[in-house]
Amino acid sequence: MHGLVKAEAAIETRLLHWQDGVTTVFHKHGRVRLLDDSLSLQYEPVKVEDSGEYVCQVNGRVDAGGLIRLVVQDVPSSPARPLITNFTSRSVFLSWRPGSKPNNSPIKHYVIHVK
Repeated sequence: MHGLVKAEAAIETRLLHWQDGVTTVFHKHGRVRLLDDSLSLQYEPVKVEDSGEYVCQVNGRVDAGGLIRLVVQDVPSSPARPLITNFTSRSVFLSWRPGSKPNNSPIKHYVIHVK
């Protein structure tokens, strides 16, 4: 589970991340920004690895203010090269392995182009 905390102090606003019992304080947020004016979290660019469950915890309270499930989708990786597994005078049987990374975007169909 991913966790993000906005903690307000007299001097600074901090962004904390915890996962599997380990807490990290972001001093340089990189592609993750905390927008103080709207209390929003912005990922730019967003990546498939950012998928997960996010909670907001305020002032160290034990109960989380809400749970958000984020699923980031990207283009699946290409399938393996098609192989001819059998053929007749009027047909060809093709097979291939799906790509190694579905990236949260399951393939629903394939289109085969004949040159």
